[in-house]
Amino acid sequence: MTTPRSLRGTSRTCAPPAEPPSPGAGAGRSADRAAGAPETGGPETGAPETGAPETRGPDTGGPGPVAVDHRELRACLGSFLTGVTVVTFRSGTQVHGITVNSFTSVSLDPPLVLVGLDRGSRAAALLGSCPYAINVLTEGQRGVALHFAGRPMAEPVRWAAPGPDEVPLLADTVGHLVCRPWRRYDGGDHELLVGSVVGFHVTGGPPLAFFRGGFPRLAADSRTEPWSGSLDDPANAQRHQPAHPMTTEGRT
Repeated sequence: MTTPRSLRGTSRTCAPPAEPPSPGAGAGRSADRAAGAPETGGPETGAPETGAPETRGPDTGGPGPVAVDHRELRACLGSFLTGVTVVTFRSGTQVHGITVNSFTSVSLDPPLVLVGLDRGSRAAALLGSCPYAINVLTEGQRGVALHFAGRPMAEPVRWAAPGPDEVPLLADTVGHLVCRPWRRYDGGDHELLVGSVVGFHVTGGPPLAFFRGGFPRLAADSRTEPWSGSLDDPANAQRHQPAHPMTTEGRT
């Protein structure tokens, strides 16, 4: 999905913490943004560095794409409320991050997730073979979301202890997933990066939401109302009884 312009991620380069905190400490470290000037675009990437084939859609031979007004389409897509993530990774000695709200789960077995990256971003060019983290931001991290979208914060970025494969992790998030590149697909002006999840952690807290170019506050949490008795409610795995009991030998 095309990301609304106000959250279209700009890959920012940060110096890694000199002494990362001990695992589980939760203490963040300052990030040096001296090398983090917003980029003006980058080269299109070709085949992924991992050697995995880039899969393109079939040529159906049908009519060409319908012309649409990009601004109106962006406004329409912006009407779909999403969460906000920051994808962080290392390239050499540098730590990079990019704000992404085009994120979705793909599969539980194997565990796969997908992010859409602007084809002109530095992250799309660099995320070929290196592992990365998808950090799910909390409601209080609006500044972090804007920072990695090209609007620098005055205060330093807070980092947590590195995750599996020494992947850099943001502090104070709802949670994170650590991924290794699995497949890469053509998505027009975006690249669709599917990652294999090798680690994850959920801290909790209210997530940061994005809707029509702004960050709305979600209603107070309710443990009973959202599911409204839906059979998809995880609690039903414990309490749901079938409408018609199974027939067993000797009795019904």
